[in-house]
Amino acid sequence: KIKKSSLETQFDVKKEMMRVVPILIARQHGDLISSLQFMFKAFHENKDDGGFAKMLAREYILQTIMALINNENKNLISHLINDMKGTLKVDFLHEFLSYSEEEKHQRYAGMQNVLLELLKAQS
Repeated sequence: KIKKSSLETQFDVKKEMMRVVPILIARQHGDLISSLQFMFKAFHENKDDGGFAKMLAREYILQTIMALINNENKNLISHLINDMKGTLKVDFLHEFLSYSEEEKHQRYAGMQNVLLELLKAQS
């Protein structure tokens, strides 16, 4: 039983590594829009909420959008919203809305507006 459990754990780790590698590659080789599109896709495809791949994609999305917000680059944010139609699904927004009010308003000030604009742009 221990050997079987160990093999299953090793398999799960290898599966998670296979999910992470494309995320790391996209992060380094794509332009901003294509990298974000890939990260949204990776976030939505990874159903395991505790998985490293999903966490990595989520953090890349949040940190990239926050960098744009903090730099007050409204043109790039507008361009991002137009070019990213169809990439945001409700599950990402739902997860963001579950964050504490303090986190949404202090750490991620402005993020909710960008995410809502992304969602509206899809209709």
